[in-house]
Amino acid sequence: MAVVSENVATNALEVMFESFRETSENDRVLKDKINELAHEIEYRLSKAVMLLQKTHRSKDAKESAVIYFSSTKSCQLNHLKVIFSYLDYFFRYHENFRYTMQKLCFIVTYAHFLEHEALISRDNVAKIFNLSTDSAAGFHLDIEDYLFGLLLLANELSRYSFNAVIWGNNALPFKIADFLYDLDAKFRLLNLRNDKLRIRYDSLKYDVQKAEQVVYDLSVRGLKQEKQPTTA
Repeated sequence: MAVVSENVATNALEVMFESFRETSENDRVLKDKINELAHEIEYRLSKAVMLLQKTHRSKDAKESAVIYFSSTKSCQLNHLKVIFSYLDYFFRYHENFRYTMQKLCFIVTYAHFLEHEALISRDNVAKIFNLSTDSAAGFHLDIEDYLFGLLLLANELSRYSFNAVIWGNNALPFKIADFLYDLDAKFRLLNLRNDKLRIRYDSLKYDVQKAEQVVYDLSVRGLKQEKQPTTA
């Protein structure tokens, strides 16, 4: 009787560990699939970033960058949406594609600023890629990913402000400075719990300082562009 009990216990243990093995293998396969999709998207985003970087060297690159960005709007994330149709999957594997989503938000917000000199909202970024902003929907545009994208935008604009002066646009640095002042003020309202996001936010003050320095130099040199009076 004791031998039978031991056999039953051994079989139960084998079944349990076999289920562990299957779960681990399924998890590995899913992670590999997510990483593959993330790398595909990352490759496309890298091409967009390369083009956007050219805006620092020439004012003529702005138009071509905006035109190219319109083509990235067709980069729907349907494959990831299917995988993350279950809410627990999204949070379990979010780290595997978090940086990709942050870069996506940066590219969209930067291209939008180039065209409109204004901030595009999280809701509108999500609409471009047919995503939800509701965490209950499973795959969605996470708030922190959007905020990371804004901080990447701030860093890029602080550089863009300096380079704009080089190719003769003395008005843009003032607009960028005002934009960064406002962005910093809005971030101060947040109680950031994510350590990485909080550390990244600490760099925003340096981006603001860079923009302030450009504005100060232009003002000292008398190059601030005055508003043109409106005609009746």
